Amino acid sequence: MTRLMKKILILILFLAFIGTSRLTVAAQSDSFDPRLGMDNSFQGFQKLEEKIQKSLQKNSSSWELYWQLARAQFYIGNRAKSEKEQRNFFSLCKQNAERSLEFNPDSAGGNYFKAICIGKIGELSGIWSSLSMISGFREQMERVVQLEPGLEFGGPHRALGKLFHDLPFFLGGDLKRSIEHLRLAVQLGPEYSDNYYYLSESLFDAEEYESAKSILLAYLEKSRSEKDASQKRKRAEDFLRQIDTILH
Repeated sequence: MTRLMKKILILILFLAFIGTSRLTVAAQSDSFDPRLGMDNSFQGFQKLEEKIQKSLQKNSSSWELYWQLARAQFYIGNRAKSEKEQRNFFSLCKQNAERSLEFNPDSAGGNYFKAICIGKIGELSGIWSSLSMISGFREQMERVVQLEPGLEFGGPHRALGKLFHDLPFFLGGDLKRSIEHLRLAVQLGPEYSDNYYYLSESLFDAEEYESAKSILLAYLEKSRSEKDASQKRKRAEDFLRQIDTILH
């Protein structure tokens, strides 16, 4: 597979978005204890899913509960072992995000997780080279930026920043716009380590090496206690060595 095809197929996924740092549920009328799922485990998010489903039995028209259920199912799918399990949970995520939007078209969480989970299903199906899917994802994330830019620690800006970084130029890739979005993600989610990591990538590719180094050091500090960040921290350290070689 060529380098170009790899960039098209991974697009952003987003793992932006979707990173794997500490997670909370936005405070609102039907929200849950933010400690649920904080261990970042498959089991932790399964417990959260069960609690939300029980609450929906009592309040079946809550748009907040439906997008929170979609969120839990996204993170379960992202940790599932088999492709069958992943596809199942991403499909459930999409369905429940859409239910949230049926009750409230301006649900930021509904729009965000619908886009994310459609993207993950597309990634599994190998159809992320579709220009219409790229533009649809971008439009939906830009809508979330207008509705609630701080959702998921700057999630919509993180997703757009990754999109503009990962796409080739002729499909809309733009390092300047990537950096702008990722700087906003850092402002909105200063404790979310992946915001720093993705920003450092874009700064490096833009040949802003001093800034990239500073952001990488911040990433290493923020991710110090994260159990699931060992591989990314190793890449960050390798990245720093490359920058030091270039600067000296």
